[in-house]
Amino acid sequence: MTEDDDFNLDDFRVTPEFLAGRGKLHKLKPKHQAAEAFIKRPLWWAQQLTKASHLATSPVADCLLRQEFKTRRNPVSLSGEALSEWGITRQRSSEALAELEALGLVSVRHHHGKPPVVTLIKPK
Repeated sequence: MTEDDDFNLDDFRVTPEFLAGRGKLHKLKPKHQAAEAFIKRPLWWAQQLTKASHLATSPVADCLLRQEFKTRRNPVSLSGEALSEWGITRQRSSEALAELEALGLVSVRHHHGKPPVVTLIKPK
């Protein structure tokens, strides 16, 4: 570059006056609003659950899927607290777990005095 060039670095500097005119920075809004909770049910599960005869089987299945999603763990522990949110008693949950196991959707391990540990079975 020569002295005759019109390029001046001072023309590109940020001045205090420029910054004062910018005002406050705005916080970015989230791209999505908090939505109602949902359950993602595998199609294979939905097809198998059409064969269920107990009323509590489908809600227990949804409860299990929700627990797996929330904890990001499989197997999940099926607590009475989680079931009470769905309005399901221990007796109904036992019947539902037996039916889910018969349908091939879960494997259940019972421990005396503790909630059952349920492994969700995914199709291959």
